[in-house]
Amino acid sequence: MIMVIDDNEFTLKSISYALKMGGFPNQGFNDPEEALCKYDKNIYELVITDFRMPKLNGIEVLTLILEMDKEAKVIIYSAFADEEIQVEAKKRGAFLFMKKPFNYESLIETIQRIKAEDTYNKKKVIHK
Repeated sequence: MIMVIDDNEFTLKSISYALKMGGFPNQGFNDPEEALCKYDKNIYELVITDFRMPKLNGIEVLTLILEMDKEAKVIIYSAFADEEIQVEAKKRGAFLFMKKPFNYESLIETIQRIKAEDTYNKKKVIHK
């Protein structure tokens, strides 16, 4: 399951719908603090979060998720982030930083790559 976090209801529903159409079950949260309370690494395989939100920004969400699960994959997106913020997000462990508006097809392809990589890594561990 994918966790989606965005305080903008329209964007949240749009991303959730695109993921659903791409075959990815997801759960949306418009409050990052609520999302963090519900985060469970055994349920969520990926977190997709907006950068600019009132209570916590995307880098703060990233940091708190990684404190709970060092192997979590987090994608941050924003229409307002400059290059410095993007670099900071990557340094802190973001899997990807996407500029809005972004193409939902490229988001789906990225998620497919993540899942394929995870499957490959799990098979590698089993065959050792």
